[in-house]
Amino acid sequence: MQKKVWCIVLIAVLLTGFGTLAFAGGGKDTQTQGQQTLRLWDVVVRDPHPKARDMMIAEFQRRNPNVKVETTTLTGDINQKILTAASAKTLPDIVFVWGAGDVVTWGQMNITTPVDDIVKEYGEKWWLSQTQLGWFKMDGHYWGVPLVTFPDVLWYRADWFKEKGITKVPTTWAEWYDVAKKFVEDTNKDGQIDRWGLVLGIAEGWPFDDFRGGNADYWWDDKGNLTFGPKTIETLDFLGKMFRDTCYPGSVTFQNEGQRVGFIAGQGATMVTSVSFVNTIIDQKGIDWFKNGTVGIAPVPMNRPFSEGAGANAGAHAIGIIDGPNSALAKNFLRFWISKDGLELYFCNNIPGHLPPYSVVWDSPKFKEARKDYWQLYDVGRNIIAQSRWNHPTAKWQAIFGADGGGNADVMSAVTVQKLPSATIMQKLIDTANKAKKEIQ
Repeated sequence: MQKKVWCIVLIAVLLTGFGTLAFAGGGKDTQTQGQQTLRLWDVVVRDPHPKARDMMIAEFQRRNPNVKVETTTLTGDINQKILTAASAKTLPDIVFVWGAGDVVTWGQMNITTPVDDIVKEYGEKWWLSQTQLGWFKMDGHYWGVPLVTFPDVLWYRADWFKEKGITKVPTTWAEWYDVAKKFVEDTNKDGQIDRWGLVLGIAEGWPFDDFRGGNADYWWDDKGNLTFGPKTIETLDFLGKMFRDTCYPGSVTFQNEGQRVGFIAGQGATMVTSVSFVNTIIDQKGIDWFKNGTVGIAPVPMNRPFSEGAGANAGAHAIGIIDGPNSALAKNFLRFWISKDGLELYFCNNIPGHLPPYSVVWDSPKFKEARKDYWQLYDVGRNIIAQSRWNHPTAKWQAIFGADGGGNADVMSAVTVQKLPSATIMQKLIDTANKAKKEIQ
């Protein structure tokens, strides 16, 4: 009799002690005991992501009526704000941040918690690219998953190419340079150059990863050993050459959105940016720019073959779970987010051009119908995500390295504004990496 009483007590404790119960598929309603608050910090502010995100939150709350999701926009130095919040014990429960390096680094600091259980529940094939999912893995654990992905492509003014009789889109660095040089010209014959072959987003470091990816320029291996060398010098030299000889000079002040506006305004014949540029074109030029053949897209030109690990950058914003008292609830939110229902709801309403890193969405008729006007462009992006060999390992100390001077904007500025020798820049990067490694160890 006494054993039965204890069993009843234990069952009662288990039933009342847990909040939201785990559900693998994310499609069923979930019951909670007592009111719970889930705090989300989100760095992605560009419309219509917030609208699509809030639709997801509303549906999650409908299925979990005792859960309230509070969203805060996170701006500025993200890494420092997370570290400050960790010290003050004011961290949120879940974060949407810029990349895998963030959640991996914070995982080494016991800030984020692994999501191995969720990856196992859905299976690795749930993600479109195993390479991309691998960016989130360190020491046998997945420290997050992709939120959205945005493969980079070469955008070019197809109408200008046609005017000059250029029928071959550049596929190598040498071809890219030669084509870009042809568009450095004085079109109105007033003695001033008013058209260039290239625009860059130098102030935000865009698209330096694509220069590196096109040259298979890996800065460290999967164990964190530094591998800076001749390929890095080649990459920096080529960037400098393209900037000096073919690039719109005002690019030094451009961030990514700035270079897109410059491209639309006719400042350059080529540009490398993500597939999400379709959103800007639709807003400012309408869908006719695609239908009339004004612009074209192609893979980013390369200097090395795929066999050496070269390829386009297909970056991904990241979702991470904070290691705290609400991690179980946060994981249930993530389970719903990456369920078939959740992903369809989000990606059918999210930014045109921010592509799904999940296979199930690409197989969805709802998603294809929502993006039918530029499906061909999406399909090019999908192939880049699935096939690119550019797979730079994520280092434990990567977020610190980027914050302390190793970021793309720092490198682009060193080449184009400060005009430092490539060897000097490389040594600075090596010193910064070594310092970051010491900090994380």
